Amino acid sequence: MLTSGTYSGIKSVQRGQITIGATSASQTIASVNPAKAEVRYLGGACNDAGSNSVQVEAYVYLANATTVTAVRALASAAGTTVSFEVTEWN
Repeated sequence: MLTSGTYSGIKSVQRGQITIGATSASQTIASVNPAKAEVRYLGGACNDAGSNSVQVEAYVYLANATTVTAVRALASAAGTTVSFEVTEWN
């Protein structure tokens, strides 16, 4: 419950998916103010039935105002697809 201060609300929400081929990949989004935005990792899956959990472990970050980048620790020929959400606040 918000009890004090000023709540300014959400300006925009963008969702997407990134397929990581080697160890990282990026997705272009509509421009946001990085100082007022946050990105969340929503989950991922490896595109190889014989994959192990290390191939799926990934994180996402806002590289700049128009780019979300996804990174995984283990390079693999099998792609890993991750989902993300960017929220920009007023």
